[in-house]
Amino acid sequence: SINADGYNYGPKQILVAKDSTLCSFEMEPETTVYIFGGIPFEEERYIHWNFVNSDRDVIEKAKKDWEAQNLEAFPKVVGDEHDYVPLPKPRRL
Repeated sequence: SINADGYNYGPKQILVAKDSTLCSFEMEPETTVYIFGGIPFEEERYIHWNFVNSDRDVIEKAKKDWEAQNLEAFPKVVGDEHDYVPLPKPRRL
């Protein structure tokens, strides 16, 4: 787990830092962290699971298409035709 600014973050969480304060943290042994950086996009980006866009309506449509297993929007992956991963429900921290 990671502790930053008095908050404890567990496994499989994505943390998005809008400034450098979250870049100072403490980790427990055996913790793996991936850090990505770069120049911020000019427009706001919204994230829900695997969907990222600057338009919330596009994400909402993708969520509905995914839940409906719309094959036009999300064709089956060759070799993985039988598995379906349900859309995760949002969690609040």
